[in-house]
Amino acid sequence: MLEIIPSSPKKSLTIKVPGSKSYTNRALLLAALAKGTSRLKNPLYSEDTLAMIKALRQLGVKISRKTDHLTVEGQNGNFKVPGNSILNLENAGTAVRSLTAVMASQNFKSVITGNTRMQKRPIIDLVQALQKLNVKITAKNDCPPVTINGKGLKGGRTVVKGDISSQYLSALLMAAPLAENEVIIDVKGDLASKPYIEMTLDIMRHFGVKVTNNNFKSFKIKPQSYKATNYPIERDASSASYPLALAAIH
Repeated sequence: MLEIIPSSPKKSLTIKVPGSKSYTNRALLLAALAKGTSRLKNPLYSEDTLAMIKALRQLGVKISRKTDHLTVEGQNGNFKVPGNSILNLENAGTAVRSLTAVMASQNFKSVITGNTRMQKRPIIDLVQALQKLNVKITAKNDCPPVTINGKGLKGGRTVVKGDISSQYLSALLMAAPLAENEVIIDVKGDLASKPYIEMTLDIMRHFGVKVTNNNFKSFKIKPQSYKATNYPIERDASSASYPLALAAIH
């Protein structure tokens, strides 16, 4: 039996809803790729975002962590060769997929992997989409670890399934501005989780990159540079449900 004893005396409380994981990891990556220093306000500190921070630091990105913000010194699209080419992102799915695409733009070999659970999560659709852009990339048993041979992202046209995971399309979109030539991404089938693609496009816009969106059926991205900015991380709506419920029952 679980007994819950109300606290006394009753108090009014102010609760801050934490930042969104999806926004935090996207903003971290684009700030790391930008030219200049970015300040990310209200980031979420979780296992997934800390895994992204660790990987970016391996790649030479200086990140200062404070309670309510992160300061990220961008590398202007060019990461430094890490002492260990293996980037272990544990079970951070968003980080694994977005970094897989972005590392295809770098001119050195890298390996993206994760924990035992992540190594059972398929990533072959993203790998095949990158291969269509002439990226030399392979995945073990269609799952991480993913090996990228580091010849850079030339550009071209590719296609990704829309009904599998929006994270593949988001990853390609964020990497595309780093290509030497224009990238066109066609979406095959119905697009799943359209709001997440809208989120990705919005964050890219805040970091100075323009994307031509053909009604979410295809996207055209010209070579561009991300620009540093002060970016407020949107708070996580699902996390807000708990304090809202707490307020409702008191």
